[in-house]
Amino acid sequence: MHKITLVFALLFVLLGTVASNAQQAVSERTPSQITPAQYFQGRLERLYKAIDAKETGKIAQYESDLLAAIRENINLASETKDAGEKQNFAARKVQILNKFESFSFATAAKDESDTHLALLEEFLGMLLAK
Repeated sequence: MHKITLVFALLFVLLGTVASNAQQAVSERTPSQITPAQYFQGRLERLYKAIDAKETGKIAQYESDLLAAIRENINLASETKDAGEKQNFAARKVQILNKFESFSFATAAKDESDTHLALLEEFLGMLLAK
C-alpha cells in the first residue's frame, strides 16, 4: 500500500514539473513586450465590456489602469522631453487627465460616460499617432 502511495506521489511531482517546464517554454516563445498603445487599447476594450456588463469592480479597475497609463505617458514625455511628441499633444493629454477628476464610470450617467469614453479614445489616437 505504501509503495502505491509513493508511486502516485512521485507521478504527481513529475507531472507538476513537466507542466511547469512546458508553461515556461511557451512563455519564452511568446513576446512579452507590448506597446503602450496596445496596453491602453486592451484596457479600453475591457472597460467597454465591463460597462456593458455593469461590473463595477472591473470598471473601477480598468478605469484606474487607464488613468495610470495616461499619467505614466505624460510623465515619461515630460521627463524625456520626447522629440516625437506631436505639437499640442502634451497639453491635450493633461487636459484629458484633468477631465477625470472626481469622475467614475461606475456612477456616471450614460451621456457623461460616453463623453469620457470619447476622451479615452482620443488619447488612444494620440498614442497611435506617435
